[in-house]
This record gives sequence, C-alpha cells and structure tokens, in this order.
Amino acid sequence: MKKVHLINLLIISVLILHLFLKSYFHHDGRISPDSAEYLSAAQALINGEGLYTGSNPILGLEKSYFSIWPAGYPLLIAFVSFITTANVFWASKLVNALMLLACAFLLKSIYKRKSFLFIACFGFASYLFLFSSTYSEVPFTFSLIYLSWSLYNFTQNETSWVACIHLALAAILPFLFRYIGVFTCFLLLGLLLKSFLENGLKSRTIRLLVVFSTTVFFEVTYLSINFIRTGNLTGISRPSKFHEPFSIMIDFAKGMLGELVFIAPYFNVFLMLLTMSVSVLAWLYIRPSVNLSQETRYSSQYFLLVGICYFFSLLIIGYLLKIKTFDYRFLGPGSLLILFGIIDFFLKWKISFLKVTILSFLILSLCFSIRESYHGYSVENRSYLGEINYLQKEVSKVEEGSILIEGNKHYKYLRPDLIIFDSWYLSDTIPKQRLKTEYPEKKIYFQEGKHILRVY
Repeated sequence: MKKVHLINLLIISVLILHLFLKSYFHHDGRISPDSAEYLSAAQALINGEGLYTGSNPILGLEKSYFSIWPAGYPLLIAFVSFITTANVFWASKLVNALMLLACAFLLKSIYKRKSFLFIACFGFASYLFLFSSTYSEVPFTFSLIYLSWSLYNFTQNETSWVACIHLALAAILPFLFRYIGVFTCFLLLGLLLKSFLENGLKSRTIRLLVVFSTTVFFEVTYLSINFIRTGNLTGISRPSKFHEPFSIMIDFAKGMLGELVFIAPYFNVFLMLLTMSVSVLAWLYIRPSVNLSQETRYSSQYFLLVGICYFFSLLIIGYLLKIKTFDYRFLGPGSLLILFGIIDFFLKWKISFLKVTILSFLILSLCFSIRESYHGYSVENRSYLGEINYLQKEVSKVEEGSILIEGNKHYKYLRPDLIIFDSWYLSDTIPKQRLKTEYPEKKIYFQEGKHILRVY
C-alpha cells in the first residue's frame, strides 16, 4: 500500500474512532433537542409510521408530520439502522462516519497524493465537534463538497449526461438535509444566465437548464407536500423579525473569528494566539517559496464559489429570522469549503509548510477535544449509556400511549409511543387542564427535574 494511502487511512481511522468515543463518553451522546427530533423521525420510519412522530402534535392529534427540517438525515439514519440493526443513536453516528468516508473519497479522487492535507482538516475543532454530533449539517457538508466536485466535473465534461446527472443530484442533496440548501437553485440560475450570455442556447446551456429545472421541480414539490400536510412550507410559521444589517455582520464576524481558532470550536484569545503562533513558526522555519509554474489538479474557485454562496444565503436567513448566534454548526460547512479553497491555492507553495501547519492543528485539536471530553466525563461521572439506562428506568413508569409534558429529549426516540409536548410549544396554555380536555382518555405525566410525575 502506498504511503499516502496509509496516511489517509490513519487520519480517517483516528477521526472515526474519536467520533464514536466522544459520543460514548459524553453524557448526552452529543444529542441536542434538534438531534432528538431527527432520531424520533428515524425511529418512526423504522416502525412503519412514515414521517409522523409524537413530538409536539397539534392539540387533539397524536402525531405530527416531520417537516420543520428536511427528511434526508432521518432517512439515512433509518436506512443504516435497518441494514445494521443498530439503534437509531448509533446508526446516526455510523451515518456521520460514512459521510466522513465519502468526503475523504471525493477529496482523494480530486487531490490524489496531496489529499491527506484536506482530509486532515476534518480534525480541526469545528469539524471535529460537528461530525461527532447528530446534526444534519454533517451530510449537508458532504453535499456541498459533492456539489463543488460536480460543478468542476461538469465544466470538464460539458457534453456528458453523466456529469449532468451528477450535478442535478448534487444540487438537490443540500436541500434534502437543510432547507437553506435551496440556495443551489439561485447558484444554478446564475450559471445558467452566464452560460446563455456567453454561448447562447447551445449544449452547455441546455444541460444547465435541465439541471436547474429538475432541481426547482423537486424542491417546489417537496415544499408543496409540506404545505398540504402542515399548512406551512417548512412545518411551522417562521415570522420575519428582521435583524439590523450592521448587527448581523458583527455577529457573523464574531462567529468567523471562532472558525479561525482551529484548535477549539469557539473564540478564545489564548487559543487564537496559539493558532497564529503555530502558523508563524512553521513559516519562519520552512520559509516557503511560491512556484507559479506548478498547477493544482483542481481549481479552488468551485469550493470558494459554493462556500461564499452558502454564507451569503446564511446572512439573508439570519437577517430575516434574526439569528444572533453563528456557531460551528451554522458556519462549519461553509468555512470548510473556503478553507479547502485556500489550501488549494497554497499547494503552489512548498508542501512541507502545509504539512507542518495542518498536522499540528490536527494534533492540537484532538488533544483539546480529548481534554474537553475527559473534563466533561469527570464532572458528570457517567457516559451516554449510563444516562440512557437511568432514563429508561424512569420512563418505564409511563404507560404506553400516554402524554408527557416537558419530557427529556431522549424520550422522543426511546419511547416513540408517547405524545411529548415541549414547554415552548404549549406556550401560555395551561397544560394540565387543556390537555385533559383535548385527550380525555390519555394519562398525562409531567417531568420535574429528572423525575416523572403523574398528573392525571
């Protein structure tokens, strides 16, 4: 086996091992409230209930249609769970590992011997934490890398219908994992207009028109189904709150500063200085010189184009919905593509400089993540399995088909038979009285702290 294959295999193995261990030793398994909804939908699919879950249904109903997020991630989790017989939690981690492998495969096909430089970037803090979490941003990140590759492949094979099919699939995939993926329609529209103005209605323009039409048709159909079943295009009403333009740019800039700290998934002055010190020391020690005659195998413009379009869409969504927190979950997919574009440009420099800096960041980031996991495990003194064992004992007192108010997020996939209402969803209603009226035959439970109490 070639040396480069061994390096790639070693990096991927370490990252996947880290993914599973970090999930196991984290008391919550790196499951957020959104993650629990994905797992709940995946469990419903496995149980043959389609995309209908017991999470926050309309009062009087027992199930709600999963549409606040696209169905792509739950579908992947359910498929992997069905194939491997693993529960939905571990199936989600397997999906993340498979996405990491798929990203590595694409990067290997693009950069060949230099691919380890790009694969190692998945070990930087933001992406390390992202891929160990059950977030739809994981397959979304893969879909953006695939889109970048498909755009390049299409430009090199404009007369090939295979390249056209790749581009159509790559344009649809981001939308299947996050609704913001609709930006691919506008990206394709821009490319279509550019091609028409430059070449007229020739083969390239016609193929782009086919890809654009297919993407728009799919996404409009998907949103129409959501509207028919829920009365909203994306499951819930999302009233515009309008962020101040200057304020959102400040919040975005703060988030991007955190992305520049490759060692931790947030901004810290000391860690930022450490990041800069590693780069400066590597530069002074190696003193790289540029070789302008050396061409890279892949133009950075496609990674940069997709990354910038994603960030532009994120700013628009942030402005409309008044998003104030731009963390690694939102910024990670775009910042990774831009990082790839920058590294692609620096391939014209002595590669030893990139080796030292990237591998140094990888090692430091892994050390920070291990330290963070050890500290968290020491404080909580229990792993994910320990937490789940306790929760299963506690929820066993709840009768099948009952209603649970403010239940732990894990109950949504551990007990898919329950109707679970979150406090934010019930708003200002009086849960005990209102729910008893709406569900006269159901037993109602309320979670207070870690304990579940019978109400009616």
